[in-house]
Amino acid sequence: MPEGIYDIFNREGEKIGTASWTDCHKKGLIHKTAELILFKDASKRETLIHKRSNETQHSPGEWQHAAGGHVASGDTVETGMRKEIQEELFHNAQTPDFSLREVSTFFNHDLPGNYEFSTIFEGIYPGPFFPNPEEIIGEPVWIAWDELLRDMRENPSQYSNAFHNVMGEYILKRK
Repeated sequence: MPEGIYDIFNREGEKIGTASWTDCHKKGLIHKTAELILFKDASKRETLIHKRSNETQHSPGEWQHAAGGHVASGDTVETGMRKEIQEELFHNAQTPDFSLREVSTFFNHDLPGNYEFSTIFEGIYPGPFFPNPEEIIGEPVWIAWDELLRDMRENPSQYSNAFHNVMGEYILKRK
């Protein structure tokens, strides 16, 4: 996968330049990510999760929210989110049109050297999905919201640090 270029920011959120993925993480440069909590229907009783590829640099083989990733230089966070949805959940398929609601932006520091302004989006879409095998192990799965929260408490190491942070922020800010 070619290395992307990302906008970098100061703590006040002002753009101060651009950097590669490697530089962002080795030098601790603040960059943006977009994260998706996806529900099966309006009841919000089930959410989509997937297991990260064993080939990913951060959190291989751990469970994570529906989709998420870095926002490329020049993209808005919504454009970045839609690109991640396409890349992870609709590989070699057309992405359906479903609405996204921006829930919150927070400062995420989930791993050494990783500093992000992470924007969480919420969406509703029942499937089907066409996962990218380079990003996701197997098929994404629907899990009951309460069951997910319980399992994250009981088995925290099964879930990525980013997922724990996204869920914590989402629970605080959702409406």
